[in-house]
Amino acid sequence: MKFNSEENARTCLSHISYFRLKYYWTDMLDDETEHDFLPTALFDDVLARYNFDRNLRLVLFDAIEIIEVALRAKIINHLS
Repeated sequence: MKFNSEENARTCLSHISYFRLKYYWTDMLDDETEHDFLPTALFDDVLARYNFDRNLRLVLFDAIEIIEVALRAKIINHLS
């Protein structure tokens, strides 16, 4: 895997952890060479995927909360 900044990678890994990030680079591994990274694999792409997933999760949970509150209100109003 290529790094634009190894210091940035160390900082990110210390805050996010290897075990959380490893799921974002599984398709960047070369199956023919015992799971070495492909020459095009960039750490910045892994971080971009992680941040996209994080932001998507936040948006979805925000929307789910609105639906949950509205549904609870409908049920309470119907039962009371």
